[in-house]
Formats: sequence, C-alpha cells, structure tokens
Amino acid sequence: MSSPPSHRLAALDGARGLALLLMTINHFFILVLPHSGLIAFSGDALGFVSMAEVFFFLGGFSTFVAYSSLKAQPTTPASRRTMLWNRIRILCLAEAWMILGYAVMTGTSPFNLAALHPNKTASKCLLAVGLDILPVHILILSVVALFFHKLRNLEVRRLLFISVSVWACGWSIGSVVRLDPSLRTPELLFFNPFAAQLLYALGYSAAFWILSQERRDIREQLKSFWVTGAVVLIPTVFFALRHSGLLDLSSILALTSRQDFGPLRILNFLAILALLARISSTVNLERILIPFTFMGRRCLSLFAATTVAMYALQQVTLHREKELHASPILTIMFATLTIGLLAHFIFNRPHSVRSS
Repeated sequence: MSSPPSHRLAALDGARGLALLLMTINHFFILVLPHSGLIAFSGDALGFVSMAEVFFFLGGFSTFVAYSSLKAQPTTPASRRTMLWNRIRILCLAEAWMILGYAVMTGTSPFNLAALHPNKTASKCLLAVGLDILPVHILILSVVALFFHKLRNLEVRRLLFISVSVWACGWSIGSVVRLDPSLRTPELLFFNPFAAQLLYALGYSAAFWILSQERRDIREQLKSFWVTGAVVLIPTVFFALRHSGLLDLSSILALTSRQDFGPLRILNFLAILALLARISSTVNLERILIPFTFMGRRCLSLFAATTVAMYALQQVTLHREKELHASPILTIMFATLTIGLLAHFIFNRPHSVRSS
C-alpha cells in the first residue's frame, strides 16, 4: 500500500487538533469551572459521544497511517514493532510528567487509594480526571505490540470481528459490575480498555478503507438521497435524546455508558462518522482543519501541558489552598523532566503523525 499523501496527514493532524481543543474545553469546565452548569453539555457535546471516543478512534487511525507510511520504506517487522514500543515509552513518559505535575500543582497525591478497596462506596477511579486516558492508550498499544506478529497480517474484517467480540464481553461485564450495588470491585481506570479497543479498531479500519480503493465505493453509497437523510437524521436524534430531556437516561445507563462505551454510544459515534464522510464528499474538510494542524502535531505535549495547567488554575478559580506542600524532591524531578522534554521537542520536531 502506498504512503498516504501529505495533505491527508495534515487533515489527520487537523482532526486531532480539533479534538484536543474540544477535550481541553470540556476539562476546563470540569476542573476549573465545575459550577458553571456547562459540564452537562460539554461532556457529551455530540450526543452520547465525548471527545474520549474521538481520541481513541484517532489513535487507531494514526497507527495505521504510521504503518502504511513504513510499508513504502525498506523496513522490517522488527523495526515497526520497535516504533510501536517507542510510542508506548513516549506515552508513559507523558503520563509520568502529568502525575508529577499534578502532585506539584495541587500539593496532593494524584492517586485515589480508596479505589483499591472493594468495600469502599467511592466511585472515583484510581487516577484523577485528565490523568486517566493515557493509561488506556498504553494498555491497548502494549497488547498490539505483544501480539504484533499475529495482528499485522490480519484482515480488517477479521480484526473487526475479534474487536467487536472483545468489546461485547468487556461492555456487558463492565456494565453488570457497575450497576449491581452488591458487586464492589477496585476501579483502577475510568475507561474500560476492553471496550475502548473497539474505537482503536474502528480508527484502524477507517484508515484502511480511506487509503484503499474501497473509499470510492463508500462515498458513492453515501451520496444516495435516503442515505444522506439517514446520516443527518440519526445524529440529530441522538443529540436531541441526550440534551432535550425527552428520555430518562437513568433507565438506559448500560446502553449509554461512557466508561464501558455502551451500544448507543458506539452507534452514535458511527452515525457521526457517516455524517462527516458524507460532508467530506462535497466539502473540503482539509482546509477547514488547517488552523488545528499544528495543535494536532503537538497533540500529546499540549494535552499534558493543558491538563497540568488546569490543576494549577484550580488554586485560583476554586480558591483552594494546597493541602500539603509538594515535596522538594518531586518539584525538582518535575522541573528537570520539564526541561528535558522541552529540549527534546525543540531538537526533534515531528515530521510525521504520531499516535496520541
């Protein structure tokens, strides 16, 4: 398969940048202005879909783009696997920096140790908000790296079948555990990685179809009058159900679960993808996304920096004082790591897309 053109990489960077901006706005309302009343809308601004789904989807999309670029070069499976582990190390480094930044900015531990005790009624996960999405990326990419030789030649349809099967098990078990008050299990991660992997697989598959001949067939089908009406109507219905109050959402929590990516949430996401695909057949989305391209190329570093900055802003907007002063050792470690990362980004400017 040929290497993706540079304008497609720019469009992907733009999509990641736009997703980063929307996720940052959402985290701003959650962490900095929690009493503004805008959290209910920003959390699921696209209906039953949040920016978390978009990030996981683009992670899988970026992974395929990276591999398709490597196929045009004289690389070996071992070098591609090395590249994957390098991405995992970068994600781990970013997570470590964010944990240190949280501890320094708030003066408290980022770990909710009560989440480790099954008998506790607290519903918060182990990590604070904003620190809980990268570990899921790390887990999914680690599984891909471990089973790299079996997955790299797997047909896309078979990959989707396996992914949907794993998601069905992860969603059903996760939903039962969360909704049954008699079951108290340690909640280490907010997002269920067994369910989130479906978004990765969808992103990977979408990239394959876009960069293959099948892209034309899909676009032609979307131009049908009835299909166009459906891809406009369905996302609108999901949005109305989520924000109009016409439906008692408490009765369908399992179907719309944000942590376990319930079926209605997945269907809502697929409907939005179809709508974007339909719009892109007549409108040049690449030009619209140009202002966000730079943000997309720096997606990981900007996400980490804005998350830490928001916890620093809490001291001002919420009039909080640090409960404990940060350890001088942690402060030195955070400052040293910050300088090292800044030097790395300055001397190693990205020339290709990186998975977030």
